[in-house]
Amino acid sequence: MKPFIVVLLMVTLLTSCIAKTEVIEDIYMALAMAVDFKPTHDDEASLDRSRKGIDLTLSVPLYTADHKVESISFKESGITLKETISSINHKSDQYLSISKLGAVLFSENVLRSGIGEYAETLNADPLISGRLILAMTEGRAEHILQGDFRTNNQPVGRYLCNIVENNFKTFDLPRMNLHQFIYEWKGIGMDPVMPIIEISEKKATLAGIAILKDDSYMGKLTVEEIVPFTWMKKNTRNGSYVVRLPEQNTTIQDSTTRVRYKYLPNHNQFNIYIRVEGKLTKSDLSKSIELSEVRNAINKQFTNQCETVIAKLQKWGTDPLGLGNVVRSRVRNWDERIWKEQYPSLNIKIIVDSTIRR
Repeated sequence: MKPFIVVLLMVTLLTSCIAKTEVIEDIYMALAMAVDFKPTHDDEASLDRSRKGIDLTLSVPLYTADHKVESISFKESGITLKETISSINHKSDQYLSISKLGAVLFSENVLRSGIGEYAETLNADPLISGRLILAMTEGRAEHILQGDFRTNNQPVGRYLCNIVENNFKTFDLPRMNLHQFIYEWKGIGMDPVMPIIEISEKKATLAGIAILKDDSYMGKLTVEEIVPFTWMKKNTRNGSYVVRLPEQNTTIQDSTTRVRYKYLPNHNQFNIYIRVEGKLTKSDLSKSIELSEVRNAINKQFTNQCETVIAKLQKWGTDPLGLGNVVRSRVRNWDERIWKEQYPSLNIKIIVDSTIRR
C-alpha cells in the first residue's frame, strides 16, 4: 500500500511541475510600462486627471527561433492605473503579467499632476519589486517604449533599465526606484527625485533628474548638475570631475567625497561641508599644472555649481537633499509647516575643501 501512495504522490508532483511550465510559456511578461494622459486640446484638462483618462503602454519581449529578441507593445486607455492594467488583457492573445516590470515611465504632464496614486497602486502589488525604476520623459512616454533602439538584441524594457543602472554606477547617483520614491514622498523633511530619459540618435540616454515636491514634478536638473546634487546628498567614491582652468581643462579621477551638515537656527543658516579627494589624470599637460591652482579652481567651481542647484531647489520650494530631515533629527519640537515656510529664504552655505594629488 505504501509504495502505491509514494508513486501516486510522485506522479502528482510531476504533473504539477509540467502544468506550471506550460502556464509560464503561455503568458507575456511585460518589462516596461509607459503612462501618458490621453491627448487633449484642453490645457486645463491636461493637468486634471479627473477630466481625462490615461494611456497605458506595456512593452513585452518576444524571443524568435533564430535567438533574436523583438519588443511588441500593448496599449489600453482607462481612468485609473489598476483598472487599465486589468483591462489591457482584453487586447492580448495571452495573459499579460507585470510581475517582472523593471521600469515605469511617466510623461511630464502626468508627473506634474502628481503620481502618488500610481505609485501606491504599484507598491500595493506584492508581485512588483521595490527596485522598480521610476523615470520621467519630457515627451510622451509611449514613444520611448516604441523607439527604434540599437539595443544589442536586448528587450526594450531591459535596455532602459540597464541605461539607468549604468548611470547609477558610473556617477554613483542616489538610488531612484519605487521603494525610495515611497520613502521620500511620505517621509518628513524630504522630497523624491527620478531620472529623466530621452531618445538621442536611436539611443536612450539620461537627460537629467526630475525634482519633485511631494509627488509632483517641479523642475529639472541638467546632466551637468547631477554631480553637485549628488555630492551634496551623499558620500561618493570612484568618481571623476572636470576642472576648468584659465588655459585648459583637466580631470580629477578616483575622487571620493564626504558631506556633513550643520544647522545654525539663530542665524537662519544651514552649512553644507563637502570634502573632496582625488588625483589628476595622467597626461603631459597635467604635469605643468600647480596642484594649488587645481585645488582653488575645484573649490570655486564646485561651490558655484552647488549654489546654482540650491537656488533652483529653494525657488521650487522642494527639498530633495533632505535638509529638513537633518534638522528634524537635531532640533527639538521641529515643525514641518514652519520649516517649509523658512526653507525658501534659508541661507544655505556651501563650504568645499579639496585635496588633490598626482
